[in-house]
Amino acid sequence: MIESDDAARARALISEAIALCDRLGRGMVVPHLQLALDRLEESQTILRQRQSPWPLDD
Repeated sequence: MIESDDAARARALISEAIALCDRLGRGMVVPHLQLALDRLEESQTILRQRQSPWPLDD
C-alpha cells in the first residue's frame, strides 16, 4: 500500500525521469516509465475505492 505522500513523490520522480530521458534521447525507456506512472495512478484509484464506504466516480 502506498501512502499519499509516497505516491506524490513517486509521481514527481517518474515525471522527472521521463523528462530527463527525453532530454538525453533515451526514448526507449519512456514508455516503461509512463506505464509505471499509469499503474501508480490505477493503484491509487483502486485503493481509494477499497477504503471508501461508498463508490467513487473518478
